[in-house]
Amino acid sequence: MKLSRLRDASLLIILALSLQAMAVTPPSYPLRVRSGKGMRVWVESTQTTQLVKMIVTFQAGTGPAGSGLRPGQGSWMDRGMRSGEPTRLEYLLHEIDAQRILDYLRSPGNY
Repeated sequence: MKLSRLRDASLLIILALSLQAMAVTPPSYPLRVRSGKGMRVWVESTQTTQLVKMIVTFQAGTGPAGSGLRPGQGSWMDRGMRSGEPTRLEYLLHEIDAQRILDYLRSPGNY
């Protein structure tokens, strides 16, 4: 009986450790957009009074964002945008946060 419980406990520990080892952080695919000519940003109201929808459109970058972007371009950090990939981002956020982002993006040197 004791041997059976010990074996069951050992199997549970092995299973728990195996599951923990399998729990890997999913990969990240960052997209960077540079402000400036060619990028548009605007805010729309929503049905929720506390939130607004911020919409950002940009020109597709041909190379990786890590290699540099022209004002108004957006691209993945590791590669250029592919044909057909969206160049429009939509965010739901509080109006004060939207205003901070709009203020920050007024400079074409910001991303």
